[in-house]
Amino acid sequence: MGKVFYGCTRVDIVERFHVQQCYKCHGFRHSSKDCTSEVQVCKLCAENHDVKECTNRTRLFGTNCNKSESHKAESRSHHSGDRNCPVLKNILDEMAKNWRR
Repeated sequence: MGKVFYGCTRVDIVERFHVQQCYKCHGFRHSSKDCTSEVQVCKLCAENHDVKECTNRTRLFGTNCNKSESHKAESRSHHSGDRNCPVLKNILDEMAKNWRR
């Protein structure tokens, strides 16, 4: 994004945004306290159990991408907490556009 000088040191400035993610359903933009999901969803395989109890650790399944028609095909390539999730990237892009206004 840019650079500033702090004394004699050049510091790079980067955009960083935090997107809240629910620990119950692993959806974005809400917390588990406000979650409307009836069941706990595993962030790795999207089955109805806690991630600590997951026996399907090699079968990744992005629950957010599975809910999105435009990213459904990509849902099997990552888990719900992955920083490369296309749904998360879209949210971050949207936040960056709004921030720059």
